[in-house]
Amino acid sequence: MPRRSRLPAYVKGYVDRHGKSRYYFRRKGYPSVALPGMPWTPLFMAALEAAKGAEKPPIGAARIIPRSIGDLTTRWKQTRAFLDLKKVTQNGLTSLIEWLQTEHGHRLVREMRRRHLEAVLAPWSDRPSSHNRLLSLLRRLLNHAVVLEWIDVSPLQVFKKRKLGRGYATWTEEHIAAYEATWPVGTIQRTAFDLLVWTGQRSADARVMGWHQIEGDRIVLAQSKTENPVSIPICAPLAESLATVPSDQPFFLVSKTCKPFTTSMFSHLMSAAIDAAGLPTRCTPHGLRKAACRRLADAECSALEIMAVSGHRSLREAQRYVEEANQKRLANSALGRIASIGATPAERQAS
Repeated sequence: MPRRSRLPAYVKGYVDRHGKSRYYFRRKGYPSVALPGMPWTPLFMAALEAAKGAEKPPIGAARIIPRSIGDLTTRWKQTRAFLDLKKVTQNGLTSLIEWLQTEHGHRLVREMRRRHLEAVLAPWSDRPSSHNRLLSLLRRLLNHAVVLEWIDVSPLQVFKKRKLGRGYATWTEEHIAAYEATWPVGTIQRTAFDLLVWTGQRSADARVMGWHQIEGDRIVLAQSKTENPVSIPICAPLAESLATVPSDQPFFLVSKTCKPFTTSMFSHLMSAAIDAAGLPTRCTPHGLRKAACRRLADAECSALEIMAVSGHRSLREAQRYVEEANQKRLANSALGRIASIGATPAERQAS
């Protein structure tokens, strides 16, 4: 089947944190429908045609029901609690709110019980981080319902966050070498990679970096998530990569229309590049930020030195990289001291 670059009409897609592509039928006035498989395949197109052929809800059916979840989310987005959040945080919450409005917007807040909230959270049970973000959003919303005097107490009091484990996987040196071997300097995939691994910044900052942030031999920026200012020296591998970017190009990474990459576009770019390099799905763009911190720790940098590059505000988070690197060094040293036990005199003398 010939490869098609565009999605069918009314189809929206995104790449989740596991690197899996997900697609939905989105059409104004129609229910949102999750689509199986990949675009243009027979299974996908059959499901899409079925979604298009579904009966359109009558006019007025999509109106917000008073004191419903849809009403509550709309009201909360107008509060200072939401408007005072960072833009990047607002964007992340908005995608969750849209899902909540589509799937559960009709539910009356006063009728929400524990079993109903368990049903809301159930689709996210295999994604602890997303589960916790949705749980946090629901807490904010239902606390606002208490303020509005729609309910007396939030039914979420007994819910707890899921354990995240180790979170995003850190790229190994083997992963890094495989990616570099696949994407040579000068390709946009390599430039994106170098910006992530040689600056240690988040994707949200790396994808909009540009010449306006260069001061001498440094990249200077205020992180979008924390507004934390960082000034990072441009090391030789990154300088080599940036030398291939036209000086009149406003950003280091631009689309075919010379605009900076959106979150979705950047995720698609990196996901496809990682797949082409034959890397496992656990290798994500954020894992390169962790790899940068891991490299610094392996080079015996202190937690404060790591924070100076990554912009972490938590000393505890940076110290974790140091402790992991120290554990490896100490284990190597300890076992190295007893390696000669059981060896012959000649082998011990040779070592």
